[in-house]
Amino acid sequence: MIYKMKLRESEFNNIKYNGKIIEIRLNDEKRENIKSRDKIIFYKLPYMKESILVTVEQV
Repeated sequence: MIYKMKLRESEFNNIKYNGKIIEIRLNDEKRENIKSRDKIIFYKLPYMKESILVTVEQV
């Protein structure tokens, strides 16, 4: 499954340039179904012209 999420610029850049490997969403019912090996496309706010595709390793 492929999910789409939006990130603020600072968090997006931490993943892209600084090797951040964990993104936590507490009490997010829309994300409860995410499983290992699913893919997430993170879009950089505010314009969402830049994106990163990641693979979920562990939930």
